[in-house]
Amino acid sequence: MKQVTLKAPAIINGTAYQKDKELTVSSDEIVEQGYKLAARESLRKVIYANVADPESMLGITADGVLLALIGISRLTIALSTATSLAEVRASALELAELSKPFIGALDAGQLETTLEVKPETHGEILNQVIGANVAVAGIIKSATSPEAPAEAPV
Repeated sequence: MKQVTLKAPAIINGTAYQKDKELTVSSDEIVEQGYKLAARESLRKVIYANVADPESMLGITADGVLLALIGISRLTIALSTATSLAEVRASALELAELSKPFIGALDAGQLETTLEVKPETHGEILNQVIGANVAVAGIIKSATSPEAPAEAPV
């Protein structure tokens, strides 16, 4: 255990602390993680205040995913019956038209995505997605297994 004075706000073991707070911690890594958690929470508050609440952001994200899913689904169905290169190209037209404004703005530097400004690499972000999905699947699996307690959420 060691005594530290926080250089910035931090969230450690679920508790928020302000800069200059003196704490006893087991490692510097816990403090560094606490700084990152507090910074992330601060960013989320700014997004909530200036863009949308978490539920609205989830709705916006769901709409974007559905647009992509509809386009990919239509493309997949059309490609599954295409018998010529012309039919393959025709299959891609709807999704291409939907994608043009987005990719055009991205390529022109008029659009900056959250993926581009995050400090994590795309591989690290993919690992976060995979990790979250594995964890949620484990919770669902244990809650729905025959051995799960009757009061387990389903």
